[in-house]
Amino acid sequence: MKVDEEKQIKEAFEKITEGLESSPPNLATLSMMLNKKKSEHKRRLNRELMFFMLIACFCIIILTLVLANAPTLYIGIQVLGIVSVPCVMIWRNKKSEQGDSVL
Repeated sequence: MKVDEEKQIKEAFEKITEGLESSPPNLATLSMMLNKKKSEHKRRLNRELMFFMLIACFCIIILTLVLANAPTLYIGIQVLGIVSVPCVMIWRNKKSEQGDSVL
């Protein structure tokens, strides 16, 4: 029974492969397709680069406008952050040491 199924499968594959062309593709066609894909890829990369540059310029302009209009506020926030981070770290270390000694 398996032999008959195998023969049927082989015959079916032979019928399928008879209709297919096995000749290699034309070199000119392949090079044309490759050039088309390269140009599409280059166009996509250029578009992504353009969007990146636009977003980067937008961010720089916004940052410049914000810093030019209120530099004391932002300098104050930075100083507060620089001072508060060590204070919080010291406070957490003291709190964790007290918790460790209780255990």
